[in-house]
Amino acid sequence: MNMFPSEPSPEEIQECSRQLERVLDSHTKWLARLFETLTRRLTPFPDDMVEDAHARCHFGLWYYNTHHPMLVDSAEFIEIGEIHRRMHQAARMILSMAASGEIVEKKKYATLLDHAFALRKRIYALSAGLSQEPGYISKVADDIFEYSTEGVLITDTQGHILNVNKAFTRVTGYSRDEVVGKMPTILNSGRHDKVFYEAMWASLTGEGHWEGEIWNRRKNGEIYLEWLSIGAVKSIRGVATHYVAIFSDITVARENEQRLHQLAFFDHLTNLPNRILFQDRLERAIVRADRDSSMVAVMLLDLDRFKIINDTLGHKAGDRLLVEAARRLAGCIRRSDTAARLGGDEFAVILSEMSDANSVSDVAKKILDAVAVPYTLEGQEVFITTSIGISLYPHSGKTVEALTKAADIAMYLAKSQGRNNLQFFRNSGNDAAVALFALENHLRRALERNELMVYYQPQVEIETGKITGMEALVRWQHPDQGEILPGQFIPLAEETGLIVPIGEWVLRQACAQNKAWQDAGLPKMRMAVNLSARQLKQKDLAEKVVEILDETRLDPNWLELELTETTVMQNAEEALGLLNQLKSVGVWLSIDDFGTGYSSLSYLKRFPIDTIKIDKSFICTVTTNEDDASIAQAIIALAESLHLKVIAEGVESRDQFLFLREHQCCDAQGFFFSRPLPADTITTLLQSGRHLT
Repeated sequence: MNMFPSEPSPEEIQECSRQLERVLDSHTKWLARLFETLTRRLTPFPDDMVEDAHARCHFGLWYYNTHHPMLVDSAEFIEIGEIHRRMHQAARMILSMAASGEIVEKKKYATLLDHAFALRKRIYALSAGLSQEPGYISKVADDIFEYSTEGVLITDTQGHILNVNKAFTRVTGYSRDEVVGKMPTILNSGRHDKVFYEAMWASLTGEGHWEGEIWNRRKNGEIYLEWLSIGAVKSIRGVATHYVAIFSDITVARENEQRLHQLAFFDHLTNLPNRILFQDRLERAIVRADRDSSMVAVMLLDLDRFKIINDTLGHKAGDRLLVEAARRLAGCIRRSDTAARLGGDEFAVILSEMSDANSVSDVAKKILDAVAVPYTLEGQEVFITTSIGISLYPHSGKTVEALTKAADIAMYLAKSQGRNNLQFFRNSGNDAAVALFALENHLRRALERNELMVYYQPQVEIETGKITGMEALVRWQHPDQGEILPGQFIPLAEETGLIVPIGEWVLRQACAQNKAWQDAGLPKMRMAVNLSARQLKQKDLAEKVVEILDETRLDPNWLELELTETTVMQNAEEALGLLNQLKSVGVWLSIDDFGTGYSSLSYLKRFPIDTIKIDKSFICTVTTNEDDASIAQAIIALAESLHLKVIAEGVESRDQFLFLREHQCCDAQGFFFSRPLPADTITTLLQSGRHLT
């Protein structure tokens, strides 16, 4: 098929080639956009990823099936093939990186575009070199016209369509016969007004070209987005004889570009801006505030006790709560402000152009009230609050990092003040919040720096004073602050989730130490290790216990896992399944702090429990408070009737010891017998064979 409606003269062919070259060479912006969007597809076409993609595209099929001696023997023609191959290699590299989730540097795209531009220039250089064969130029032009991957449409100066190529049919759905003689208005989508088209024709008649994005309609009625470049083809006398429109469908590319933008800058769960976009917007807000001498407020907020809800009701319920909290948060601020999710249950707010701190406080109070409204999850009402820390530009800091850190410290202050409140960062008076902030950061590195230690407290048979077991207790020896008490860092570890790796480390250390004592010929005894609520939510907990037992070669019979009464009863059915799994491993199970929670006889009968431990809150007043004495006696009797072992915790005086012995309590532990001690001290104690009474 000839691309021209009638056979032109050699001069017109040459002029057409020159004009077409000019049109395509002015297409730099279109090429850049096209290749950038195409190479950012999330799911590339199969041929894009193969080694020989350059031989499978439309141009490649034409190139490798052309055998004319004037081309095959031409150095320009050979170079065109090499450039085309390199262009596809560059595209394949970009697609491979994108598919594997790597960040594609801009220079990768630039390399691809360089090859694309070079390819087109060489094609036209070759056409110019064949000027002595005008008939053949026409054939080459026709081949390029047909094999082009972009749609091409040629009209006369009145706008009547004279010819289209195969790509036009593929994109629009219209065949050549259906459109020749008609106006391009058959493609109009209705999304552009009269002014748009008037500006387009003004550019064509005045400057000889127009390019930009345009919405058109396919034959089947589907609307699509294309990048369109139109150029005038002029005669030797400089008079326009035709218009050539070259376009590419960029609908999917634009959708993928928008999707990539969404994935890169927005939280996938709540659709709020993520940390990256939050920092970018805060940077921009600071620039505007500096220019306008205005105030910017930064709020950081955590949902109080969210992790308990997440662990109790499950992650799906937790996610629904986060989505609803995000919706409420966004509803409390102006459209010009920003609400972001930084991760987990941590959110942030940017308030721009604020008049004073009182107006900021009003917004924060509105957020506190909105978040506190009950949530309905899993058919029940759930209550949650938030703690808000606020920093102000320029008073609290003048950079993104300084403002964020100041708001974080203020949020810790809000938590230390009982939660469900707001606190502004103050240059002084933040000592407690700063200390808590620093403590969390230090705790995150304590394990890798070997700052944690395991101490062991003996469990003693009351009747004989013989050591029958040990409880493993974690201690933190800070290099600067010295020993940090468990009451200071265990709640923080629970809240942040660090209790999971810490708990696993303690379990491994305790099992290894017990095995070492056995290998040294010391009396065999049971090692008690506490499991946190967080650890109980691990689906692979039983497998992890087995792994540690195998690794340390400790017989499961000599390991006792302690669970608090409250933790077990938060989700009794789920806990029952887990306890049965653990029991099948062969370990012992005990209920810690018995009497402080549900204290249900039914669960003691259903659950595979071996030991109950009387909470120290009863033991400490067992000789002075009749109610506590009665409770202790009842627990001892209950355990005996159910054939369970009972251990009294927190025994500190001889009177308490004598009370327990009188009422036939099995075992006990506490300062009366021994404080928690490091492993080497316990080793010496065991080697001595001394009884602790």
